[in-house]
Amino acid sequence: MTYYTPEEGYQTLSDLGDDGRRAYRLTNNAEFVFPILLFLSLSLSNLAMGKGHHYITGPFLYMIFEYIENLAEKYVLEIYPNRHDTVMKLACYAGLINTPLDDYVNTPDPTYIWKHLKTSQQWFNNSFSSRSIWWHYMIITVPNILRRSNNAFVRIVGGNNNEP
Repeated sequence: MTYYTPEEGYQTLSDLGDDGRRAYRLTNNAEFVFPILLFLSLSLSNLAMGKGHHYITGPFLYMIFEYIENLAEKYVLEIYPNRHDTVMKLACYAGLINTPLDDYVNTPDPTYIWKHLKTSQQWFNNSFSSRSIWWHYMIITVPNILRRSNNAFVRIVGGNNNEP
């Protein structure tokens, strides 16, 4: 529910219906695993590269804000249709805090290309890696009826970087 006003958040919960809210609860439960995994993967890799403990601050803050957002979402889902606007504000706005990861992901990259084969970014440079350009095959599906234009679903599967 990130980027919603509390009123829009409650309207979205209403629009989801019982089945949608039930599915949302399931995905919300899964969201409690991701922040700690991301924190550990970023922190341990930074520490392993000898960058020092101050490089874990960004991932740690990201994890904390994700948990605030997730706990608030869980609470408003549990008490629905009752309202708690203060908690809904946390659910809606905790994800707006930018972290170094957000800054990295949102930094313009001249290697980015949009077509069916998507070149998404350059990771380090050719002196560090023989495959510094990341690319992905993409399939885009647009539903016939678009009910929520601000939402997207991304499915990421395994693969390799052996083909152009």
